Amino acid sequence: MDRLLSTDVIDQRGNYVRTFLLLAAVLLVSCYQPDPQPQFLILRVRQPQRVNGCNVYLEAAHEDHFRGKPIRDVYMQTICGVPESTLTGKWWWGDGLQPPGFALGIGDCMPLDNTYYCLEDVVHYESATFRPMYVKPDHPKGNLTRIR
Repeated sequence: MDRLLSTDVIDQRGNYVRTFLLLAAVLLVSCYQPDPQPQFLILRVRQPQRVNGCNVYLEAAHEDHFRGKPIRDVYMQTICGVPESTLTGKWWWGDGLQPPGFALGIGDCMPLDNTYYCLEDVVHYESATFRPMYVKPDHPKGNLTRIR
């Protein structure tokens, strides 16, 4: 009888352990939140692309050296508030005036809707890689929030 009693206790403890592990697994799965932002954004030279509700055009990507130091920068244009269909139209920016261009160096950021994308890397004459780094606040007096 003592032997039967001790086996029942072990079985009961095993059930508690299995129940705990099952609840822990359910909790972990339910708390998982996938990253809403892409890790990197790669823009190709002279290929307009839709990013975060904006049309983006990478005009040029340069990699050079000045006094022994590498210089990597891009020249690009962006426009928000136009339909996505303008990407395949006559002008990637739509019917209005062409948006002004601007230059970015490594580490510089540009706002596209509510997210700031920062220049990470440049492949000479081919592409530029950006990382989403900050999100604008929902209210006017808030601070930028860093994306992990």
